[in-house]
Amino acid sequence: MDIPQDQSLWVKHRWLLIIVVLFGVLAATAFAMSDMLMPSRQQSSDVTLAKVQAQSFSKVISAYGELRPQHQRTLIGRSAGTVMEIRKRPGERVSADSIVLVLSNPEVDSAVQKAQLDLQKAEAELAALRSDLLDQRLSLDNDRRLLEAEISTKRAELEAQEELARNAIVSKLDLRKAQMQLRQLEIKLELATKRVESAETALAAKLSSGELQVQQARYLLEISREKQEALNVRAGMDGVLESQESSLALGQWISQGKSLGIVSSNDSLFAELNVNAADASSVQLGMPVTLSVRGHRVTGEVMRVAPNASQNQVQVDVALQNELPKVARSNIDVRGDIAIVQRDNAHVLPRPAHYREGDPLMLYQRQQGDQFSVVEVPVLEASKDYIQVADSIAVGTEFVLTDPAHWERASVIQL
Repeated sequence: MDIPQDQSLWVKHRWLLIIVVLFGVLAATAFAMSDMLMPSRQQSSDVTLAKVQAQSFSKVISAYGELRPQHQRTLIGRSAGTVMEIRKRPGERVSADSIVLVLSNPEVDSAVQKAQLDLQKAEAELAALRSDLLDQRLSLDNDRRLLEAEISTKRAELEAQEELARNAIVSKLDLRKAQMQLRQLEIKLELATKRVESAETALAAKLSSGELQVQQARYLLEISREKQEALNVRAGMDGVLESQESSLALGQWISQGKSLGIVSSNDSLFAELNVNAADASSVQLGMPVTLSVRGHRVTGEVMRVAPNASQNQVQVDVALQNELPKVARSNIDVRGDIAIVQRDNAHVLPRPAHYREGDPLMLYQRQQGDQFSVVEVPVLEASKDYIQVADSIAVGTEFVLTDPAHWERASVIQL
């Protein structure tokens, strides 16, 4: 007969131990599940809160460029010559009559003197021609008048002989001779008259030729004097001497047609800006522009957008609407902000640091108390500092601007 032995402690209490272990596992699981379901907590000092505000909203494109004059004049050497004086330097104000350079050319001076002598000669020849033509005209006219007088005398004699012939005092032969003599004089008068008319035409042609020679000589003198006057290179317009030929020096020979400098008018400046080609499609004529000219604020509007890009930049010209500061001049650098979107009473939030334009925006929105739930915020426009949200987002709605990824995109957080 077997003798009973005492069971071990494990055998005696194993079911109790199994129950305790199972209870611990269930408790740990429940604790973990409750921790997942409860909102994440975060110190409010670590997050950024903002409320939707109703205010004006603008979206701008920043651009850089220079002030440009609408009116410029290039100084061209219209006469060749040696530089004798440089009276104006770049940056100096000039008037239309201001002499910038003084050139010298003896050949031009000699040409003026020769042209003056040629004109005097042509005028003298014209005066002599007029005198000769007048003498010829008077001589021909005198011959015609003498024939007219002789015809008048012969006609009177013929009338007397006709009366005597009727009384048989003069023979018919003598009467016939008198008639023939009168007819010969009349023929001579006709020829003399035609000669006068023909001479008038020829004399007029000779006179016209002489006058044309005088006009030609006067024209050549004017050209010579213009070339001589062009030795004084004038600004030609009021403004500022913007630039000058860099190699210009006293004693230098300047060829005709050489560019010597540029004069610009500071009374009609505009801004020539360059914008990124990707932004150019948003720029339209008439859009408002705010310029910074050496720290001074100037307003304007877009007056031209270049149709083509150059080096990924598009030129935008801006007409200025208010008075420029005294420091403004052509070719100084300016910065401009082109307002491509400008709205009043828009629903606006500060722009979250993590927002990328075109991507959906997820933010935590206050629901009740300190609880915030993640939602997608409809963004209409985004500027550098603000975003415009849909009007369906009420003014005063509060959001956490911190990136939801900070909380691993938990659906609900509690501050």
